[in-house]
Amino acid sequence: MTTSKDRHIEVLGQERRRRWSVEKKLTMVRESLEPEQSVLVVARHNGINPNQLFHWRKLYLGPVDVWA
Repeated sequence: MTTSKDRHIEVLGQERRRRWSVEKKLTMVRESLEPEQSVLVVARHNGINPNQLFHWRKLYLGPVDVWA
């Protein structure tokens, strides 16, 4: 049985958010929109989560009418 004395927490340091310039975001988004290019590959190359890149792409492309 584990008691509260047996538990420990390892502190690795303060995690900080990275800030991307508008120019860098645009570069990544435009690169991901090129033919034969993958969002996953662009995201991995730049060290970001693919979901973040998909979000930036949505903002860049604007609203899409799915019922049209």
